[in-house]
Amino acid sequence: PPPIPPHLTFDDPSPLNFHIYLEDDDPEPRIARSDFQLADYRFLSSSTGERWAMVNVYNPLKSSRRLRADQIQATFFNGEKKHPRQLDKFIRGERTLTLFINFGRHSLPLHSLEVRNR
Repeated sequence: PPPIPPHLTFDDPSPLNFHIYLEDDDPEPRIARSDFQLADYRFLSSSTGERWAMVNVYNPLKSSRRLRADQIQATFFNGEKKHPRQLDKFIRGERTLTLFINFGRHSLPLHSLEVRNR
């Protein structure tokens, strides 16, 4: 995997069964459809509120595909949803690639990541 930027530390893992229920929660994610799958991920933060994710992204197709920022979405602990600041990466077919993805600054930590499969 790529090296961890020196100013970041891993966040404590969120319980897998912890769900966020908000009155104004949008049930339809604003995520572009793709074939990518999230194999695994961990969150990282800086002391200044930078929020990052180290993500293992799997491309199940035989051909290479481009992963764009609008194809992955993070949810923060207040329910706010956000796409990465920048993301444009080719992933070869039937491969998993580890990426560090920047979700900008936020006062609350990341809760979850999602992609929207076809």
